[in-house]
Amino acid sequence: NIRVKDTWECVCPTPSVVTAMGAAAVCLTDECGAVENAAVCTNAVPEQDCADPDQQVDGDWKCTCRAPATGEAAMGAAVCTVDECAASCMTCAMDVCSGAGQDCEDSDTGIASTRDWTCTCRSPSVGSAVAAAATCVLDECTTDGQVCLQETPAQSCADPVTTQASLNDWSCECRAPTTGTQALGVATCVRDECKTEGATCTNV
Repeated sequence: NIRVKDTWECVCPTPSVVTAMGAAAVCLTDECGAVENAAVCTNAVPEQDCADPDQQVDGDWKCTCRAPATGEAAMGAAVCTVDECAASCMTCAMDVCSGAGQDCEDSDTGIASTRDWTCTCRSPSVGSAVAAAATCVLDECTTDGQVCLQETPAQSCADPVTTQASLNDWSCECRAPTTGTQALGVATCVRDECKTEGATCTNV
C-alpha cells in the first residue's frame, strides 16, 4: 500500500492567492491592489502613488507623493510639499544659490507656490534676491570700521566700494571742523583755525 503524506494544503483568503502544501501559507496581500485604496491616491491632487510596504500586514498601505514633491500618509492622501531649495525641478534653485556661495530658503513649500525661493548672502555680506543669485554688499565699515567710531572724538568710516571683490578700501575720516583721513585705520585729525576763525582777520 502506498501511503500519501502531507497532501493537505493551506489556502490564503481572497484576495491573496498563496497556497502551501502541508504547512501554513504565508499570505501576501497587496492592499494597493484594492481599487478603493488605490483610488484614494490616484484621485488625490496632485496624483499620488499607492504603496504597501509589508504585504503580510493589513492596514499599512499609504499614499506617497511623486518627485519632486515629498510627503506620505497612512491609508489616505498625503499633503505634498516641494522644497525648491532641495528638490530638482524646472522651477527649483538647483545650484544657483550654492554656486554663488549663498544660502537658499523656500519660505512656502506648497506645490502651488513656485519660483519663490530666495538666495541670501552670507554674513558679513548682506543682500537677497528671489529666484536668482543675490548681489551681495560688503560694507567693511560694519566689520572693521568700528575703530573709527571708538576714537575720541569719534571719526566717520567710509567704504567707497561695497562689492565683495573690493576689500581693504575703507578709511577713517575726521569730522568737521577737523580734517584728515587714514586708510584702514584711525586718522590723525587737524584743525586749521584760520579756516574756521580766520574771518576775523580778513574782516579787520
